[in-house]
Amino acid sequence: MKLNKCINLIKEKLDLIRYILFKMSDMGLAFLLTLIIVKKLTNYEYGVYTLILTILGMLVIFGFSWTSSSLMYFGVEEKLKYGSLNRTFWSRNIILVISYSIIVILFIYFQNKINNYLTEKVSIYIFIWMTIRIFTDYLSSYFLAIEKREISILVTLTTKIVTLFLLFIINMTLKKMLIFSIVAELSGLIWLLKINKKDFGKFIFDQKIFKQVLSFGFWQLFGFSGLYLINFGDNLVIKHYLGVEKVGIYNISYQLFMGMAAFSYLFSNYFAPQVVKAIKEKNIDILNSIFKKDRFILVGILIIPHVIVIFLAKKIIISFYGVSYVGAIIPLIILTIESLLKYFTVFNILIYNCFKKYSFLQIINIIQASLNIGFDILFVPKFGIVGAAYATILSFLIVSIIETSYGEYILNKFKKEVLEIKNMKR
Repeated sequence: MKLNKCINLIKEKLDLIRYILFKMSDMGLAFLLTLIIVKKLTNYEYGVYTLILTILGMLVIFGFSWTSSSLMYFGVEEKLKYGSLNRTFWSRNIILVISYSIIVILFIYFQNKINNYLTEKVSIYIFIWMTIRIFTDYLSSYFLAIEKREISILVTLTTKIVTLFLLFIINMTLKKMLIFSIVAELSGLIWLLKINKKDFGKFIFDQKIFKQVLSFGFWQLFGFSGLYLINFGDNLVIKHYLGVEKVGIYNISYQLFMGMAAFSYLFSNYFAPQVVKAIKEKNIDILNSIFKKDRFILVGILIIPHVIVIFLAKKIIISFYGVSYVGAIIPLIILTIESLLKYFTVFNILIYNCFKKYSFLQIINIIQASLNIGFDILFVPKFGIVGAAYATILSFLIVSIIETSYGEYILNKFKKEVLEIKNMKR
């Protein structure tokens, strides 16, 4: 009987399982690339490289990622109503052109300061990489919105495969690594061939949708800047008190953590179109299945790999990165605990975004970032890079309690209202 239930569950979630396997391949390749890059660059070069990735992340967030999720939420709603993503697509394009123009102006003004901060003249590489990333990010968001999730992952998987190939055929320097990254990012654009032109069509300006996308985007930008500041704050404080090499060591543990934790966003991306539809159709059964069943099953399954990482943290760091990175062991253990908890709290994103309560969610992100930087200043001078890990998990725990409690209140209130309407009709 239990075997039949397991088989039925696997059949029911076959699409999710396929998506997870694709994403695991993508994350596994990212991990392999990190190992190779660490081996090929000096400690100093790798420290600079991680700072470059941090700045790239900032440019990506402030340049265009703040509106990327609009396709998954407003685009899905539009497709249910009109049969295309046209209005959301063009609304986002207008915002994207304006925000990119602002980033270009700011980049020109600050490029020398960026080079001085990194101690290398690499700003032009960062700018080109960011510009190409706009299109690969757009492709990933589009394929997620139309529920072609495997192709969404293949966009980023393609860039990693090309990077891996280039790393094996050419000797490595920091600047060559950046050139490889740019070439690899370009390769992801091959998936433009899979776009359905009917999803976009001719230009349509819908003022209501434009305002919704803009409002959503501003709040996403506000919150994303907070999330970005968590890692940027860690790096800034560590660099100030301990130096660039310690930044590289800490970022070994942080990138491993992000590799595990970022996998959690797979589930919010996967379930987003389903939750939007369920709310639109007032389908409580689907909402209960996602938030009361799938959420707990996934967290339960993922306890095992997280516990394995905690117990094998020392072997992972020494075996893959070498004894010069042993300082990353304790931060990795601490951050792995946070990674596991993120698999539960990531479902809160669905609640806040689908019920258009994203302003609260993003304010919470800013609070978390502020707490994290405050704790960094307190803990890093005393505990070194371990203090940065303490700061990260402590700020996360504080805001997660608030975020989850209010999220459950919103969801339960909606379900109660739906049931009351159904009872009245009877």
